[in-house]
Amino acid sequence: MNKQEVWFIINPISGTKNNINAITDYIAQYISLERYNYSLKFTEYKNHAYEIANKAVEECADIIVAVGGDGTINEIAKALIGHSIILGIIPVGSGNGLAKHLGISLDVKLAIEGLNKQRLEKLDVGYINDLPFLTASGIGFDAHCAKIFNEKKHNRGIWNFIRIVTYEYCFNYKDIECDFLGLKNRFFRITFCNVSKVGNNLYLAPDAQSNDGLLDCIAVKPYPFLMLRRILGNIFGKKIKQSSHTSLLRAAEFDVHIDSDTSIHCDGEIYILKKPIIQVRIKPSALTVIA
Repeated sequence: MNKQEVWFIINPISGTKNNINAITDYIAQYISLERYNYSLKFTEYKNHAYEIANKAVEECADIIVAVGGDGTINEIAKALIGHSIILGIIPVGSGNGLAKHLGISLDVKLAIEGLNKQRLEKLDVGYINDLPFLTASGIGFDAHCAKIFNEKKHNRGIWNFIRIVTYEYCFNYKDIECDFLGLKNRFFRITFCNVSKVGNNLYLAPDAQSNDGLLDCIAVKPYPFLMLRRILGNIFGKKIKQSSHTSLLRAAEFDVHIDSDTSIHCDGEIYILKKPIIQVRIKPSALTVIA
């Protein structure tokens, strides 16, 4: 059997408690040398993972393994869409939403053993305008808090997330006004999900499937502050549909008309959209992943 060529693209500053030297030692110890030839590549700046992945495509690698969080995975996936190269994941980020959805262990040793077993799945890819996302994308409060959360490089745990959500909702955030589903209205947030669970165990769309050719959209209207605790409880407890302020929709495409530039997030990374129309689409079975 010919060995497959595997590139590990490692983000050394990902939101992880793991020592990067320990991770590379685990790879050397547990990767199947009977099945794979492997090389290690380290990112040095934003979008470097995308550049390395493009190089791997040019050199006809068989598998690219993202060692990092959802942002690193997103960068690599952008280079793999439309190609036959397989995406593997060793989740060492702060949220690891895609890995959790796919059932990939957060234990590095077990994740590597999962690569050796190579159980493959097809994965849909969402697009918000021309930006791809694997887990979720959204406008409104999601993007607002993601920007602040990303700036907390040394304190990105769940309690810090809850603190940011509470503070920003109370003092800084303003609802967005847009035309969605043919009606102009104010919204707290509009989120488009390709998976059931995102980082920090948030069940934004408990029934979402990553291979059904559809996106689950959660449109939340403004609600009183006194309901914030209940809303958070619903998100952590898979009960998002129980909120009277929430509409849960499922389709292959959505359009949002908004009059001003707006921040969006794709897999937790922040972008500014300058187009008045936000087009959200799904590309079915666009990636092959090791689950």
